[in-house]
Amino acid sequence: MIKHYLFTPNYKKAIKLLIFGIFLSLFTVLYLDLKVYHLISSILSAHLIVPANYKHPSKLFQLLTAETSLFLFVLIAIGIIFGSAIHLRNNLAKRVVFIFFLYQTISLITLILIKTELKYIFGRCVPEVCFLSSNAIPINDYGFSWFNLVSGFASFPSGHCILMSYCLVWARVTNPSLNKLFFSIFILLFSGLTIFNFHFLGDCIAGTVIGACFAIISIFIWNQMVKGYLFLRPTKKRPKVLPK
Repeated sequence: MIKHYLFTPNYKKAIKLLIFGIFLSLFTVLYLDLKVYHLISSILSAHLIVPANYKHPSKLFQLLTAETSLFLFVLIAIGIIFGSAIHLRNNLAKRVVFIFFLYQTISLITLILIKTELKYIFGRCVPEVCFLSSNAIPINDYGFSWFNLVSGFASFPSGHCILMSYCLVWARVTNPSLNKLFFSIFILLFSGLTIFNFHFLGDCIAGTVIGACFAIISIFIWNQMVKGYLFLRPTKKRPKVLPK
């Protein structure tokens, strides 16, 4: 019965992909980010498309990038994923659904806190801020200004890609039928953030790797909880003593 509560990704394949993603992110930050930014900017300018000004972003962009709306979106998505898993595996207990939902809530809050701290540590400027002539904050050749709390210096890693890749990995192990839907949403988000210069390419790749890595760790912890019967141990009923 316990096996129905387990989610078993291919850990070896996942680790290889994560290692590749780390090196790809590092290579992109060092050698490709500025080139891709200037290429995209030239294409947008050629088509008379002006990238969003960081100081005055549109209401739609503010809505899409709000932390609360993104958190609720991912939380709802996780609920849909597990709801589908329950539909496919009719023998899951109701209390496990509650425990899983609580576990995902704690995991997402932890992930958001990690994301916030990473943005503060790296302090990378968003593309539009990096190239402002009025920018007086010292940055290195790659746009990093370590341990920076100034607005506009929270580009690395991409928080959207972190949360969406986390959701995508969980979708893959809970209900593979949702893979195409979530992958399509993720590709649209990833390409949109890069194409319209809201993030550097390396920010999005790094965010994807971090989110996927955290998802793999959270899946492993969940499986250990299940194998250890944590919160799932059935209560043993005492045998009734019949009167003599």
